[in-house]
Amino acid sequence: MHQDCVDYLQNKLSATMQTTPHGLTIQFPASKADSQTEKQIFPVTHLGIIEVSGKDAGLFLQGQVTCDISEVTTNTSRFAALCNAKGRVISPLLILKSSTQPDSFFLLLPWDLTEKVIQHLSIFVLRADAHLKNKSEQFCLTGISQTHVTPSATDLPQEPFGTRNEGLTFICLPGNNNCYLIFAAPNQAINFWEASLSSGFTASSSSLWRYQDLSAGFPWFHSDQSAKYIPQMLNIDKLNGISFNKGCYTGQEIVARTHYLGKNKREMFLAECEKTAILNTEDLNIIESDSQQVAGKLLSFQCIENHCRCLLVMPPEYSRSASLALASEQPIPLSIILFE
Repeated sequence: MHQDCVDYLQNKLSATMQTTPHGLTIQFPASKADSQTEKQIFPVTHLGIIEVSGKDAGLFLQGQVTCDISEVTTNTSRFAALCNAKGRVISPLLILKSSTQPDSFFLLLPWDLTEKVIQHLSIFVLRADAHLKNKSEQFCLTGISQTHVTPSATDLPQEPFGTRNEGLTFICLPGNNNCYLIFAAPNQAINFWEASLSSGFTASSSSLWRYQDLSAGFPWFHSDQSAKYIPQMLNIDKLNGISFNKGCYTGQEIVARTHYLGKNKREMFLAECEKTAILNTEDLNIIESDSQQVAGKLLSFQCIENHCRCLLVMPPEYSRSASLALASEQPIPLSIILFE
């Protein structure tokens, strides 16, 4: 996030900042995790930004990511995965077309994977006219949710991943909370915050936005989970993030074989549990507490007040178990819930 945006949130809204290995967490005074608040605005800090520019940028990305880059326009963004040669997801991505530079794209991805993805993609650039730059600190990402507002009452896009570009870029996110991600230059973002707060929006924490992201089924994970799962295990196909008609890309053979042979044995599920001090790492097994049998792995989690939402990767048959738990000295019971 650009420093001007950070300064605005600190000086104008008395925000407090906490730097973690996974990014910046921003909290506001008396901020509450109230999902029933009708209109909320959030600083989005868990995502980094990479710009891919040059006349070959589109062709270059077409050979690296799972979605069809030709479908990424100024009116449509796409979710996707960047895979290694074994078809394992190095990073999930949300891909936008630049509204000002026709040969530029922006990749939104977990903040702590930004440099790793740049290093990986740089290997494949070769003689292509494609340039990679970390732009995480040159733009501002903002989220809004309008839980009880009818989308048709606004002029914002209503289809998942639909975009609108009017200086700021609005991206409609899937889910039940009428959520939009806003990509903007610092001065535009600050003006948007001012206008939103004046029209009744409540400033809410960056952690609550990530909590909503995970609840909606976005498989954002941290660097220690990179290159462990194929895209279908993270439900990226269910986010329309895999094209099976576009042709070759790195890892395509494994991804396509899994699809056509029906060999995907694991999927991603949403669960919740009570907050506990044990939950300080994603490196946990999911077990059936009755039998102590390992059922799957924890992908990521976010805690708000006394509850945590967790993304689990496991065979579908375990989702019907009534005794799932996070493995620890005292197993932490989990309840599978529907994505929101």
